Amino acid sequence: MKNEREAIETSVGIISGRDAIYLDKLEILPIRFGMVFTGELNGDLCSQNDTGKEWIPYRILFDCEIYHSSCEIDLYFSKERDLVSSFDIIAESDLLNDIYDMEKSCGHSNTYSHYVLATYNCVFEIIAGDFKFELM
Repeated sequence: MKNEREAIETSVGIISGRDAIYLDKLEILPIRFGMVFTGELNGDLCSQNDTGKEWIPYRILFDCEIYHSSCEIDLYFSKERDLVSSFDIIAESDLLNDIYDMEKSCGHSNTYSHYVLATYNCVFEIIAGDFKFELM
């Protein structure tokens, strides 16, 4: 279904809430076309926090990132803006379809996904091939 959001299930379950994801550092990896987010999760806002920790260090690596944007969370006005959780994937988003149309002319395949990561202060929209979620 076009523009349908789904919460991403992580090793600590679904992460939801304005105070759920704190971002300490963002790295752009131009050689690898990647992005690395590191910070802490509020354990109380993770649906399956078996760590026993109140604050859980995390790392999210997006591979083959071809597009990203960000804005202050209170100004987030994307067409697909209704957040299901703090870490969503959007099926068949308008943005993803536009990128696929551009990529066809370059001979690239449709192997990307549209992710939305809502941290305490910012919302990031990322088009990437895949991601890896790790607790540290």
